[in-house]
Amino acid sequence: MFGAVSTLVLISPFIILVITLVMGGNPKLFFELSSIIFVIVGTFTAGLASLPLDVVKRVLTPVLRAVVDKRIDMMDFINFLSDLSIYFRKDGLFGLERVVNSRKVPYPGIKRAVQLAMEISDTKKIKEVLDIERKTYLEDIDNAINLMELLGTYAPAFGLLGTVIGLVYMLSNLKDPSTIGQGLALAVLTTFYGLIISNMIFTPLASRLRYLKSREEVLLNLTEKAVLFMLDGLSPRVIKDSLIESLMGKRSVKTVQTEKANNSNQ
Repeated sequence: MFGAVSTLVLISPFIILVITLVMGGNPKLFFELSSIIFVIVGTFTAGLASLPLDVVKRVLTPVLRAVVDKRIDMMDFINFLSDLSIYFRKDGLFGLERVVNSRKVPYPGIKRAVQLAMEISDTKKIKEVLDIERKTYLEDIDNAINLMELLGTYAPAFGLLGTVIGLVYMLSNLKDPSTIGQGLALAVLTTFYGLIISNMIFTPLASRLRYLKSREEVLLNLTEKAVLFMLDGLSPRVIKDSLIESLMGKRSVKTVQTEKANNSNQ
């Protein structure tokens, strides 16, 4: 539900624009296929040429997540991790696996962390793998942000280039009045399309991706801490308190270290 609303909000500027053009009289005046093709194709080809192809492929996932983003309540997320720690305390890793496979998991990173815990017994190794995967994923989001910002710059530039082409075409055919309207339309509308694409698509997407990065970093860190704390034998209460304090920008270092020491002495 939230994802649908989020997508609707993203396209709402286009809805407002269409309504404004319709109310203005004749929206067909603002449609010029050659201008649209020139700006869109030019913008995307320039953007694709700016980054390696394999990098462009990897940024598609974060961009899609930014568009259809689903709201995650942080306290519900922490409560779910706390519930997992209770099941782990009772039934171990197999109980943990059973829960994530049978219940709706609020975040896909949880399943990945549990999978690693099932495959790797060394908590240090698990942390290393999760750190590498987190760094790679956040780097993909950074690349997606850079790409959206580049496309947001290229779109008005191609709009301006189309304007120059249209003016040249118009001025070179002043003797033929029938070509003036076509050239002037191309000149004006390419700038119009470039500004629309830049300010209504790429700039909002870049902002959404920045939010996505900050949120994903928090979720991945909390997931990693929760799973590692479970494997270290910390109690569900301490795990939950530590996650809440981490979310609030604090760390329950003393409490965690104390319980770890108690566990190692048992």
